[in-house]
Amino acid sequence: DVMSFDFVWELRNSPEKLWPHVSNTERLNRAIGLPAVEYTTTANEQGGSHRFGRFRKLGMNIGWQEHPFEWIEGRRMGVLREYNEGPIKWFTSVVELTPRSGGGTTLSHRIRMVPSNFIGRTAAKIEVGVKSRRSLEQVYHRIDAALSGELGSLGDPFEDVAELPADKQRKLDERLKRLVELGVEPFVVERFGEYLSSAPVQQLARIRPIALAQRLSVDERQMVAACLHGAREGLLSLVWDIICPLCRIPSQTQDSLKLLKEHGNCQACQSNFELDFANSIELVFRIAPDIKDCETGVYCVGGPAHSPHVVAQVRLKPGEKFSCDLNLGEGLYRLRGPQLPYVVEFRVLADSGVSRWELDLSRGPTAETPRTVQAGTQFFVLTNDQGHELVARLERVASRADALTAARAAATPLFRELFPGECLSGNQLIRVEQITLLLTRLDRAQQLYFELGDARAFERVHEHLQQLNQIVQREGGSIVKTLTEGIEAVFTEPLNAIRAGLAMRELGESDLSIAIHRGPAMVATLNDHLDYFGATVSTAEQLLATVPQHSSAAQLVVSNAIAMDEAVAETVAAR
Repeated sequence: DVMSFDFVWELRNSPEKLWPHVSNTERLNRAIGLPAVEYTTTANEQGGSHRFGRFRKLGMNIGWQEHPFEWIEGRRMGVLREYNEGPIKWFTSVVELTPRSGGGTTLSHRIRMVPSNFIGRTAAKIEVGVKSRRSLEQVYHRIDAALSGELGSLGDPFEDVAELPADKQRKLDERLKRLVELGVEPFVVERFGEYLSSAPVQQLARIRPIALAQRLSVDERQMVAACLHGAREGLLSLVWDIICPLCRIPSQTQDSLKLLKEHGNCQACQSNFELDFANSIELVFRIAPDIKDCETGVYCVGGPAHSPHVVAQVRLKPGEKFSCDLNLGEGLYRLRGPQLPYVVEFRVLADSGVSRWELDLSRGPTAETPRTVQAGTQFFVLTNDQGHELVARLERVASRADALTAARAAATPLFRELFPGECLSGNQLIRVEQITLLLTRLDRAQQLYFELGDARAFERVHEHLQQLNQIVQREGGSIVKTLTEGIEAVFTEPLNAIRAGLAMRELGESDLSIAIHRGPAMVATLNDHLDYFGATVSTAEQLLATVPQHSSAAQLVVSNAIAMDEAVAETVAAR
C-alpha cells in the first residue's frame, strides 16, 4: 500500500524569494540529516542516462534509480526514486509554493512511498512521518527567517555553524592580516573573514569570489585579489571546476590547468563537450584544512538549484502532451533535452510575438515554429510521440557573470603574477569563446634609439610601457606580452578595453597607435605563459597595421565587433 505524508507550512516570504533556497536540494538534504550520496550514471539506448544513488542509513545499504527532477521555477519541483536496495520500493517527493493573497507563501511538501516490507513501513512512520517532518519544518522556517533578515547578513539559511576553536581562529586572523599587508582593502578582508568564520563547510568547499563579492556587497576585484593572495598565503587552495554546459554543474575538478584535457565529460547527463576558457572552466577556492575541514560530500546532483538558468524541466511519457503557463521576462531562451538532437531558440519581446508556443518533440522545430514570444503570460504545449520517455528543459540564455572563468583569471594581472606556473600542458590548445584584445604600437620607438642613445631610449620606452601597464591593470585587463614597440593586452569585456584605449590616447603620445578587436581565439602555453592564437589575434594585428604612422595625435581604431557593442557606443558617445 502507498504511504502518504502531507506537510503544509505558512511562510512570510514570496515564492520568488523562497525558491532559490527551497529548491537547493544539495543544501537541504544535508540540513535535514540525510547522508552524502554516492552517484553513478549510465547511458541508455535513447540517448539519455540512468542515474543511480546509494548511501547507508539506519545500518542498511539503500540504493535507488533517481529519475530526472521536474520543476517549474518558483512553483513546484518533484522527483521519483525507484529502489533496488533497502526497505522501500519507490518514493516521490513534491514541493509546491503557492502565493497567498495577502502576501507570503503556502508551502506544501507531499511524500508518497511504498515500503517493501514491515521494516520499511515502520521506519517510514518514524523517519518520514516524525523526524523528516520536524527537520523540514525547522529548515523551511529557518530559510524564511533568513530571508526576513532575522539571521543577519551572514546567517546561513540552512543550518547553525559552530564557532571556530580559538587556535584555528588565530590561524585565520593571522592569514587575513597578511592579506591587508599585501594590499587588499581592510573592509573586504574583514567581511571575508566573517564569512570564512561563519559559513557552513559545504560553502567553503567551493568559494566563488565574484558571487561572494556580490553577496557581501564588496568590490569584485578586491575579493578576487583576496582569494588569489589567500591561495598563496595558505588561507585557501585553488581548484578548477569543469562546468557542464548543459547541467551547469561541475562535472570534474582539477588542481591545475596542466591537468585539463580538450574535452570534458559529464557523468550526470552523459554529455561530452569541448572545453572553453570563457564558459566551461571556472576558478574556485577551498578553505585550508588546518582552518576548517571542508565538506566535499554530494547530497544531490539533480535539483533545480544546480541549474538556476533552467526555468522548467519536465519528463514526458510516450504519447504524453504537457502544457503549462509561464511568465517569461524579455530575453533569449532555448528549449533542449538530453535525447533531443536539436536546440530551439526563441526570444521573448515586450511588444510582439505569440502567446501560445507548441512543439512536437519527436518532429522538432519547423518553419512554422514561432521564434518570438510575447512577454507576460505564455502558454507552452509539448508533445512526445516517441516510443520512450523524453526530458525537455526550457533555459534562459545568459552568461555566467558571477563566475571567475579561466579566461577572466588569465586576464587578471595578479593571477599571472602569483601563479605563473598555472598554464596548459605541452601543445594543448583550448578554445576561448570571446576575448577582447588591445594592441599598441609606439611608432617612433626605433627612432628614439638613434636620437637619444640606447640607455635614454630604453628608459623612455620602458616608462611608456609602464604607463600602459598601469592603465591596463586599472581597467581589469592583463598584458599578454610586451613587444619592442608596444603591448598586447587581453580583457574580458569590450568596455574595459575601450576605457583603457581612451586613457592611453590621453597620455600625450602623438605617435601612439591603438587597436581593439573582439572575437573567438585559442589559448595555449608559450614560453611558460598563457598566450592567444587564431584569426582574432591576426585581425587585431592587421587592424593596428592600418593606423597611419606619425600622426599629429594618438590614434585609436576599433573593429566592427567592438563598435557594435551597446555599452561601448554609449561610452564613446558620452565623451
